[in-house]
Amino acid sequence: MNEMAFKKHEIYNSLMLLRDHELNDVIHFMDFIRYKNQRAQNKMMKMEGVLKGYDIDFSVLKKFRQETWRHLDEEFAE
Repeated sequence: MNEMAFKKHEIYNSLMLLRDHELNDVIHFMDFIRYKNQRAQNKMMKMEGVLKGYDIDFSVLKKFRQETWRHLDEEFAE
């Protein structure tokens, strides 16, 4: 059996030990997980082409990165 089958079997065995109100809590939790996953999928936005036509100067970013990591270069140079 694969790993997923073992997990499902373990979950099933654990569910068999729960009482009615505990099972309801599990059902609510599973519904919440499904809702959260569905909501996360709906939040995705396609950003491709959003900055099309803009002239972006990455030299500022390059300078920022160099300044940010400079202390490490100095520390390892010693």
